Amino acid sequence: YQYHSPKKTRVVHKESVTEIKRKNDMPPDDAKVIRHSRQVNLKEPNFKRDRVEAPIFGTIMHEVMMHLLNDWDAFSVLEEADREEYIGRLIENTEDSETFLTDAHVRKIHENVIRFISDETMMGLLEKQKQIHTEIPFIMNQHAIGYSEYGSQIVQGIMDCLLEIDGHYTIIDYKTDWIPPMFTEQDLRDRYRTQMDIYRRSAEKALGTEVTVYLYFFSYGAIKVED
Repeated sequence: YQYHSPKKTRVVHKESVTEIKRKNDMPPDDAKVIRHSRQVNLKEPNFKRDRVEAPIFGTIMHEVMMHLLNDWDAFSVLEEADREEYIGRLIENTEDSETFLTDAHVRKIHENVIRFISDETMMGLLEKQKQIHTEIPFIMNQHAIGYSEYGSQIVQGIMDCLLEIDGHYTIIDYKTDWIPPMFTEQDLRDRYRTQMDIYRRSAEKALGTEVTVYLYFFSYGAIKVED
């Protein structure tokens, strides 16, 4: 038996933002080719390493930023010494809940928080904000935002930070990526354009107002992503 519309039987009805990004984007120039062999390669355990594992660190850094911005109104009025004390307590609490953290993680978290609160673009946005929302899960119809011809397909994701500023909104998406020296700001925009476009369109559809998007790279700084 053959269906009248076999193409529809291959439609995935629920996708993550990452899955759609992989379909629409080319692999980055610095993507690594991984070759597998039968040779046993045992990794040294975390407690004996002084390196930062990217997937683990990215998750932890997002959690730290969530707590920082949830407390932003109180944090932003602190004196410099009190800010440093707050950051220390925040990292200590993170160490208590994430027992596998290495000294390298701790140093990098502290360094990244200091960079963020020293970034002129980020501080300018936070000074103007009326309300901060963090780690916002969303589900959106793909057809409604122009990403599918089928009304049954949905996309789900999580926005790192959403700022309400004078009647419109700004999305901030944190990136802990290592950036190749030859990359330009446009390269970085292009790498995440699909992901940020889905975020922006979904937020505008849900909120009914204009939404701007910024990428924040802890190793580089803020980059505005144009429509």
